[in-house]
Amino acid sequence: MNDLEKLRKITSSLTVLYVEDEEIFRLTVKRKLSGLFKEMLIAKNGIEGLEKFRGNLIDLIITDNIMPEMSGLDMIQEIRKIDTNTPIILLTGFIDTEFLIRAINLGVTQFVAKPIDFKNLYTAIEIATQRVILENLERKTREQELELLKYREKYHFQQQERALKKELNIIKNDLYLKKIDIHKDGCHVEWHCSHIFKPLDIISGDSYSIREIGQGRYFILLVDAMGKGLSASVTTILSTSYINHFVFKAKQQGEFRLEECIDSYYNFIKEELLEDEIVCLSFIDIDFENDKMRYATFSEPPILLLKEIDRDREVLKIRSNNQPIMKFPIPYRIDEVSIKDVTKMLFYSDGLNECFSGNHVIYDEHLERDFCRSYSAKELFGYFGSQMDTPTDDITIIFFNKLPPKPALQRDITINSCLGEISKATEEINSILSNFTSSSEALVLMSAITELLFNAYEHGNIDLEATEKRKLIAQDLYEDYLKRQEATNTKRIHIKIRIYPYGDCWMLLITIADEGKGFDVRTLLQCGNDCSEFSGRGVKIAQTIADGIYYSHKGNEVTLIKKLDKEADNGG
Repeated sequence: MNDLEKLRKITSSLTVLYVEDEEIFRLTVKRKLSGLFKEMLIAKNGIEGLEKFRGNLIDLIITDNIMPEMSGLDMIQEIRKIDTNTPIILLTGFIDTEFLIRAINLGVTQFVAKPIDFKNLYTAIEIATQRVILENLERKTREQELELLKYREKYHFQQQERALKKELNIIKNDLYLKKIDIHKDGCHVEWHCSHIFKPLDIISGDSYSIREIGQGRYFILLVDAMGKGLSASVTTILSTSYINHFVFKAKQQGEFRLEECIDSYYNFIKEELLEDEIVCLSFIDIDFENDKMRYATFSEPPILLLKEIDRDREVLKIRSNNQPIMKFPIPYRIDEVSIKDVTKMLFYSDGLNECFSGNHVIYDEHLERDFCRSYSAKELFGYFGSQMDTPTDDITIIFFNKLPPKPALQRDITINSCLGEISKATEEINSILSNFTSSSEALVLMSAITELLFNAYEHGNIDLEATEKRKLIAQDLYEDYLKRQEATNTKRIHIKIRIYPYGDCWMLLITIADEGKGFDVRTLLQCGNDCSEFSGRGVKIAQTIADGIYYSHKGNEVTLIKKLDKEADNGG
C-alpha cells in the first residue's frame, strides 16, 4: 500500500471544501485529490465558499487566500464565528509576519506554499484530518461504550474512571513545564525534565511524583504495585498520596530526609498490605546544587545515567539496591552516586523495559541505545512505540537532560514591547533558522515561536489577561488598546537563540523572557477550563510543534526546544 492509498483510507469518509478563484488551480487540485474524499465541494471565491460551508457538513477546508469579493482569510474569519474546530489548510504564495499572525489567530491548521508541491499538500491533509478522524473514532467509541454501559458493568466502569481521575489528581509534578537552573562557581547549568505516564487500563498500578524539596533539590517517586486491577491501584494511590503528604509536611518543617520518608511510609503501608502483596518503589533524592543523587530502589528497573567527559560516553546502570516492600519488615539501604559528569538520567517502570514485540524481542535490548539518542521522554517513547507492539503493562518514564555548555551558535536579541519590533525579530530568527533547517520546518517553528513572543508581549509585559483580550477583540478595540499600551510601556523582551550540535542533529533552543510579573505555570494544567489570566492556547500550539517547552520558576521566561535534522540543513 503506497502513501496515497494510506491517505485515501484515512480520508475516504470525509467531506472537503476547496475554495480557489483560478480555474487552472481548481482543475489541477481537483484532479489530484480525486478519490481521496467521500465528497469534494468546489467554490470560486470566499463568499461562495462561506455559503457552501454554511449549507453542508464540512470536515476539512482547503482554500486560497487572494481571491476577488472575499479573501481566504476573511472567509475563515467568518467561518470561525460559527465553527472553531474544522481544520483549515491555507494555500498561499505570500506569507509575512502580520499575515502569519492573523492566520494562526484564526486557527489555520496547516500552510502549503504555492506553487503547490502535492507531496506537501498530502502531508498537510493527513496532519489536518488526524484530529477529525480521532474525534469521529472517539464519538463512535463513546456511542459503543454508552450502549455497553446500558447492559453491562455501567456502575463499575464509572467508578474505575473516577478512580483514575483521583489517581491523576494525587500525582504531583513540581517540574511540570519548568526547567532547573543551577548557578554556582560562576557557571550556569540548565536541566530539563520530561515525563510520560501511560496507564494500560483505566485502573493503574503505576504512579509517580516529582517534588521540589529545596534549592536545586528534587525528590522523585516511582510506585509500581504488583498485580493488576483494583487491588494494585488502591495500593498505588495510598502510597503516592501518603508520600506526597509526608513531603508536604517535611517542607513545612524545613527539612526533607530520605530515611524518614521511607521509614514513615513503611510504618503506614505495612498495615494496609495483604500478606501476599508487594510494592516496588524508587525513592530518589537528587541534589543538583551539589551534584549527587541518593537513592533507595525496591525491586525497580535500573536507573540509567549517561556520563560524558570530553567525548567519552558511558551509560551507568544503577541497579535496585533493595527487595520489594512487603507486609513484613526487611532491612533496606540508601546509596549515593555522583552526577557531576552526568548529562542524562532515566527513571522508569518495568512496563517499558519488559515489553515484548510481536517477534518476542524485549525492549530492554534497545533501551540503552534509545536512551542515548533521545532528548526527552517523548522522543524515547516514540522510539519505543516504533519497535514494540501494544504495551502489556503500565508505563511511567521520567527523563532528565542537561543542556550542553557550549552552543555552536548563540544570538541575543532584545526588543521593545511593540508589534513592529516583534515583526523584525521574527524575520531575524527565521533568517537564522533557514541556515539550519528547511524552509518548511522553519515556517512551522516560527508559528510556535511567534505564539510564545506574543505571550511575552501581551500577557507578560502588557499584562493583558485572556478574558480582557477576548472582550477587546469582540468590541474591535484590540489594536487601539495595544497602540495605547505600547506608547507608555518601557518593558522589553529578551530573546536568546542557541543551537547545539547533538549527534547527527542540531538542537535548537529559543529562550524568550519578558519583564512582567510572571505566572504560575501550574495554571496551564487547568487550561481545558477557562483560565482567565493565561489562556494557554499559544503554549499548546508550541507544545505540539516543539520537542519540549520549559518555563522558569517565575514564569516570565520560556525555552522552546526542537531537534533539527542535519539532512535538512541548508548550509549552516
